[in-house]
Amino acid sequence: AAADMHSKWQCCSAFLLLLLQAGVARFHGNPSILLLQAAYMIHVIKDTRAARTQLQLASSNLPGVIERYNIFKALEELKSIRETGDRGLDLMAYVEFQRNFRACVKAHKAALLAQRAFWRSVMRDNLKLSDMLVAFRAMEATEQTAILVYKRVLDRYPQGNGKLLKIWGRFQEWVLHDPVRASRSYAEAVKRGLGDTMLNLLGGKEVYMRRMPLWR
Repeated sequence: AAADMHSKWQCCSAFLLLLLQAGVARFHGNPSILLLQAAYMIHVIKDTRAARTQLQLASSNLPGVIERYNIFKALEELKSIRETGDRGLDLMAYVEFQRNFRACVKAHKAALLAQRAFWRSVMRDNLKLSDMLVAFRAMEATEQTAILVYKRVLDRYPQGNGKLLKIWGRFQEWVLHDPVRASRSYAEAVKRGLGDTMLNLLGGKEVYMRRMPLWR
């Protein structure tokens, strides 16, 4: 049933997009049509950058009083979406975000486990070079896989998400050992509405945070 509903939603979305494209082609530069297309991008496909472009086009095409008010309201809504992050997502987008977030956590934990396995192999008394090389290659492979997963998900949410940026910062700090880039990610996470402060992410709370589960 959920699959059928999703399929119907996709068909309706595609049909609406076709109608809007026909309207834009027929009434080129019409502020009302451009506003409708911007609303479609905001509420249906969640493409806020494209919506902002459409609103700028509408503003440059001599809108009336009603159109100017609607442009103002749409811009305010875009600002609110940017400030609230994933709190502005609808149910379908939220489920998709959680799936992507769990993929990041899974890849992150695999990289940490591979690092632990490598250092355990190095600390053995009867260390073999072949065993160390196997563990090192596995560690490198899991790190690269995790980086690719993170990059894919971060590209999917270019506006940034506090929760996602927080674990990306932890990956940079704990796995890549790059505290400078990690602090930038933490700072961006705080800007995006994350409940934690920079003190909780760095500095005095460092040991405490290391003992906490990754996904909190």
